[in-house]
Amino acid sequence: MVLNNFAIVLRDRGNLRGARAHWEEALELKDTSGDLRGASIVRLNLGLLVTIEGDPRFALKIFTQATKTLRDLGNQSLLAEGLLALADTHIRIADFQSAANDLEELEVLCETLDEAQYTDRTSFVRVLLEFEQGNNDGLLNRVRPIFDRLHEIGDPEIDSSTRPTLIRMLLDEGRVPEAKTEIEWARAAAEKSGSLLFRHQIAIVEADVMAATGKSHDAKSLLQTVIREAAGSGYVSTSLEARLGLAKIEAMTSDTRATKDMITDLAAEAERRGFKLIAIRARELMTTNDK
Repeated sequence: MVLNNFAIVLRDRGNLRGARAHWEEALELKDTSGDLRGASIVRLNLGLLVTIEGDPRFALKIFTQATKTLRDLGNQSLLAEGLLALADTHIRIADFQSAANDLEELEVLCETLDEAQYTDRTSFVRVLLEFEQGNNDGLLNRVRPIFDRLHEIGDPEIDSSTRPTLIRMLLDEGRVPEAKTEIEWARAAAEKSGSLLFRHQIAIVEADVMAATGKSHDAKSLLQTVIREAAGSGYVSTSLEARLGLAKIEAMTSDTRATKDMITDLAAEAERRGFKLIAIRARELMTTNDK
């Protein structure tokens, strides 16, 4: 798995082209040798890479192939990872019913797994699904104990990938001081992970906190930095997310044609690339801006 591990390092450092080359080579070797488990691990990593590069629909095909193989192999832990990836991607493309189906399979699978983290990660994504669907009542009370248990695992990647959702929920309830405290923890976890993806995701939600405290100029500056870095590294997914954050601030502070054009262009590109949830959120800004 040397190629796979090296590819992870390259991805986290922002070298997506190098990571893809190593994973494609590793996948060819695994497929040729008949190593189904190894090939599935590579596909799970490659699917995430493809999502970052801006093609979540292709990522779904990769994840689906991996999970089918893992079901046949009976590898429950890796199957759980694959189903979590599928659920996350289905949320990104706003296919909420398919995400719910993934989570139902996961919930059954978790009953046979000894590792509690999978139960908590599944519950966390279930809460995220409800949040994205607008069902916010009581979600923060549900997610806090789940997050605390995940935090205790001590995995900076799990911490970095889940904390932005917690911060967004805090902001949604107007609990800005708590959100500011969580940002400090989130930034430390992202740095510890060594992942450019997580650093960008934390920066995007940090900009939300800045905007909520009246620091719109600083928030826009931070988001513009993320957009530049993402463009330079080929991180399409985080570029779109940062542009959405920037659009939210502009929609709150400006009603110009330039703002409307920016939001329209963002929605169109997100839709074209398959990031339907971002497209939906952008169009919601247009509706709000027109009122």
